[in-house]
Amino acid sequence: MARLLLIASLVGARGAAGLGAAPADSSMIQFGTAVDKSNTSQQTTAYELRTDLTCPAGYSNLVTETECEAAQIALGLPGYNGLHFQYDSQRRPYCWVGPSNGVNFNPKGDYGAKSGNANLHVLCEVIEVALT
Repeated sequence: MARLLLIASLVGARGAAGLGAAPADSSMIQFGTAVDKSNTSQQTTAYELRTDLTCPAGYSNLVTETECEAAQIALGLPGYNGLHFQYDSQRRPYCWVGPSNGVNFNPKGDYGAKSGNANLHVLCEVIEVALT
């Protein structure tokens, strides 16, 4: 099991001081990183909790439960429900956060009939970070 050093912070649209500039985007509500300490390259992964229905350009969906749970830990979200809500009418593709802030995983990557609820969020990996 990989050991992770986790850094997470709540940010506004202006970015995260000390983490480089997070993308200036009103759809982002939380930003965090996880550093893999199990290898010498110390790969850093940045995650964002977004209001989009799915991860937009410059981001990647978290398509495995392992990635989803790592993002939940990095962002300090309160709980991981795993597959429990994979058929819920509010589900979003892959890794998503429900109205009670629990992190859920939907392996099919499809949408529920009520996925447009404004209290739902998608967890994404940051692929491109705009530095200012």
